[in-house]
Formats: sequence, structure tokens, C-alpha cells
Amino acid sequence: MSCILLTGATGLLGRYLIRDLARQGQQVAVLVRSGRLASAQQRVDQIMDHWRPTCGELPAPRVLEGNISRPNLGLSDEDFRWAASHCSGVVHSAASLKFQPAGDEPWNSNLNGTRHVVEFCEKAGISDLFYISTAYVCGKISGTAYEVPVSADIEPRNVYEASKRQAEQHVLNADLPSPPTILRPSIIIGDSQTGYTSTFHGPYLPLRLALSMLSPSAATAGVRVALDAVKILSMMGLTGQERKNIVPVDWVSRGITRVVTTPSLHGQIYHLTTTHPLSVEMLTATTVEFLDEVFGFDRSMPVEFDDQLNQFFTAQMSVYREYWASDPVFDTTNRDLALPDDPPPVLDAALLKVLFRFVWEEEQRQRAAAGAAS
Repeated sequence: MSCILLTGATGLLGRYLIRDLARQGQQVAVLVRSGRLASAQQRVDQIMDHWRPTCGELPAPRVLEGNISRPNLGLSDEDFRWAASHCSGVVHSAASLKFQPAGDEPWNSNLNGTRHVVEFCEKAGISDLFYISTAYVCGKISGTAYEVPVSADIEPRNVYEASKRQAEQHVLNADLPSPPTILRPSIIIGDSQTGYTSTFHGPYLPLRLALSMLSPSAATAGVRVALDAVKILSMMGLTGQERKNIVPVDWVSRGITRVVTTPSLHGQIYHLTTTHPLSVEMLTATTVEFLDEVFGFDRSMPVEFDDQLNQFFTAQMSVYREYWASDPVFDTTNRDLALPDDPPPVLDAALLKVLFRFVWEEEQRQRAAAGAAS
């Protein structure tokens, strides 16, 4: 069986793709750069160690040290020749999630990196390119976003969306033997079964901010320390009825794996989105309710939360003000044909609390480690 080369393997989605592709018997190679504290091989070994308790011994991917920011993906001559001889497809998952410009990002990773991936495929004679885009390439669209190439006339909401849209267009224009496949997830969160995540963006932001401002001793203060959800929504100019399209990483990975390993599904555009968007009001209310539970607050206790902290919280949230606006309706015609037996999980309060519980426990582990080190 020919090999699939995966970029972004050390990210949240990437590590799930390593697992799921291997489970389907797909040979996998991963493009990974060495970090400050670990080599490329060690970083992949850590991922395999993570899966071992639940999955046993999965086939280890071949590790190719490189970087999408460089021509030929920064591969050595030997590794380039190996990839050209053994890889029939590339799943390009590596990306920068920055919503605001920071140096050369997100353009360097999302656009220039994708250009290098396309050039690598063209030069190495790789026929199948699977690009992990985003549902939000649709920008400030009114109405329904369809599973088709996006018009350049529609304004993006931020530089992340702009960079991903241009990268997607570059992929669609690639000179490859087969048409590329575009996979567009919406907002990816943790595992729907375990809550596991390695990134804490988007829906996690309110909870992470609250946890950074509260301490476990707050429960003994004689008052219920809580965010004023209504005030915060008002200060951000939100009604609470805004709808967000959120999908768990395990479902997204299953969908991508199904498409990659089924040749008849190649060459299409897929929205990996939910048909049950979550309201901002429900997200905010569940966050406050979860904080009450983990800090042991009695909901009948008087509320005390300093206005200055409320304003700080709101200011931090406002950096992503446009992020909290209502999402469009996403057409899923192609997705439904590809995954008729695997609809996205419904994100309700119970599942949100599974996700939040992991974040809370991770926060406790970090606090304990910091206390032990001091």
C-alpha cells in the first residue's frame, strides 16, 4: 500500500489523524520539525505513547524531519527521494490559528507553507492532495455557504480566514494529476468521549480566562464568585442568540480518514460542520454553571465579582469579537453523501461539561506542577 504524508502531525487534529489512518491500515509518514526540547522523532514518539493505553501498539509512522516554511518542505535529499517514491498522497493539516497578525504569521504558515506543499507534490509527482481548510473561508457571507470554491469578492472576517482562503485557492489551482480534495472543518474542540485537547482556543476562552482569575480558595470566601454572563454579553454587543458551529476533533478526524481512504470520495469539497450550532448564550451559561460546580459554590449564595475583573474579562474576549458573531448555515450535501452513517455529535451542556472537565483537570495539574517547582 502506498503511503500518505501528513503535515501538522503534532497538532490536535494531526495526532488523531495518525491514530485513525493507522487504524484503517493506511501507511503514514509525518513531516515534523525538531523542537527546542525534543527531536522530530521524540515528538512523534510522545504522540504514540499518548495512544498506547487506549489503542495498543499502532504502526509507527515514518518520521521525515522538515518544515513547510521551506522549499522542498525542508527535506534532506534522501528523504525527498523516499517521499517521492513511496507517497501517493499528502494530507496538509499544518496551519497557524492566529486571528491577528504576529510577525509573518498566519501568512507564512497558511499561505507560503501551502505553496511549498503544492510545489512539493508537483515536483515529487504526488497525485492526491488533501487540504485541511476551514469552513470560514466563506467570510462575511449572508445566507448559505456551499461546498464550492469561494468568491474572492466576499470579505473575510480576519487574517486567519483570509490566509486560509488564499491557500485553498492555491491548492485548487495546483497542477496535479488528480483534482485536490478540500476538507473544511468548522471550530474544532476536544474529544467527544474523553474531553482531551491540546489546544484551548475558541469556546475554551471564557473558561480559561475565568480559571486564570479565580482560585480554589474562592469557595471558602462566603460568597459565590461568578462572572456576570448577561453583563459580559451586553458589553461585547452580543445578544446571546448568536450561533457557533463547533465539532469535536475525533469526529473530524474520522471524517477526514473516511475521505482519504476512499478513492471514490476524492476530488470534492466537504464541510465538516454540525447541523446543530451552539448558541453563545448556552456556551456562556454552561461555563458559569460549570465554574459553580468545580468551585463548590452554592447557587443561592450572593454573587460577588469585581467590576474591574468583569471589564478585564470582557476586554480579553473582545479581541475575538467577530469570532463570536453568528456563523452562516453550512451546506453539507457532499459531507452527507460521504458520511451517511456518522453524523456529527450534538454539542449539548453535558458534552460541554465533559470538555470543560478536561480543561479544569489540566489547569489543576499545571497549578500543582508550578507549586511543586516553586
